[in-house]
Amino acid sequence: MKKIGFVGAGNMAGALLKGMLQAGQLKPDDVWASDPVDAQLRRMKRLHKIETTRVGAALHLPLPESPMQRRINVALSAVLVVTVVSLWIYFR
Repeated sequence: MKKIGFVGAGNMAGALLKGMLQAGQLKPDDVWASDPVDAQLRRMKRLHKIETTRVGAALHLPLPESPMQRRINVALSAVLVVTVVSLWIYFR
């Protein structure tokens, strides 16, 4: 399995991650999240047992192999766009 990273550890990333973990698409060892807010990182680590960092990083999307994975990729792409815009506004 490829590792996947969330740029942003907010509610949307948490919901997507929860769904993927429950569906067996990912294991906590395959996931990390980055966020400028320490409280978000602590929450994500506590709830999902994943690695977290404040350092910005890239998002790696798995190649679509099924209709479900294609939907997940689209959702993750939306998270990336929202996160980039949010970070731009936050650090502007």
